[in-house]
Amino acid sequence: MSVSQRVHKALQIVGDIDRDAVKEIPDMSLGDLVSFGQRVWWMTKRFNRTLEVVKGRIRECIQDGKEAKRLEALDGSFAIVSPQPGNLILRKDVDVSQIKALLGDKFDILFDTVTTYRPKRDIQDRIGNLTQEQVAIVMSVVDVPDTTAKVTFKD
Repeated sequence: MSVSQRVHKALQIVGDIDRDAVKEIPDMSLGDLVSFGQRVWWMTKRFNRTLEVVKGRIRECIQDGKEAKRLEALDGSFAIVSPQPGNLILRKDVDVSQIKALLGDKFDILFDTVTTYRPKRDIQDRIGNLTQEQVAIVMSVVDVPDTTAKVTFKD
């Protein structure tokens, strides 16, 4: 049996597992959930590796890279290959003030100046040194989003 035929058979099995798992997961113990999750993660990790090899080979076959292409297989499946523009980034070792001095008023034509502010991780420890008024100002501009616990599996 070819790899392609084995993948087709595996897809059928995975579809059955996915359908049945939705029914069984609510009744699984925590230990069973961890074990099941570990195995699903393992399969996903392995298939992602294979998928990246397939994508790489498709990219090699489509070299002209100017426009998006829809590639169709005989079985009706398809892939879309979309060339992505490269991002220009300013190297970290560049002294921007020197570049500004050299380019003068042309600098603002070529570069955007972006300033960002974000709360420091230990802001809650530092806020104790502020007056009540200052604490109120800080708390009026900082949100604490709800977080979802991260679940990871390891080999």
